[in-house]
Amino acid sequence: MGASSTDTALKYWRSLSDTIVERKGDRVTFAFEYIYSSERVVAPGKPRALMMSGQLPIHWTIDKRWSATARPEVFWDRDGRWTLATQTVKAITTTLEYRIQYKETNTILRLEHRWDDSRGPDGGFFRGGEVRPGVLGLTPAQHLLVFGLMFTFDR
Repeated sequence: MGASSTDTALKYWRSLSDTIVERKGDRVTFAFEYIYSSERVVAPGKPRALMMSGQLPIHWTIDKRWSATARPEVFWDRDGRWTLATQTVKAITTTLEYRIQYKETNTILRLEHRWDDSRGPDGGFFRGGEVRPGVLGLTPAQHLLVFGLMFTFDR
């Protein structure tokens, strides 16, 4: 807990709970994470702001070099207090990884795709430019493709 406004009275502190459950097998790992956060806002009527999110990552080790991961998730910011936008974001991230071990070095090649969908009164992602003067262009969904190269040396 911690105060998130200039009024540090206990009744205005933000509370947050983050729960993770994991089941690890020889080749497959499942996990579930749930986050809940709430706070009374210093504003007329003292409204309560609320945020919840959850994700379900699944990691599969195919063999000693290859692995794959899928991570569906959802994030709900009812009042726009956490993201500054009243929205629900749904997403899924998929990852394909290839490992190369040589003596004390480890090289990891990673290809990752992420799809996001944001809905709600303030939801959306910037698509560049303005649709008219002073109004930013937003789109409800976006795709992201990332290639990563990691190199480690361990002695």
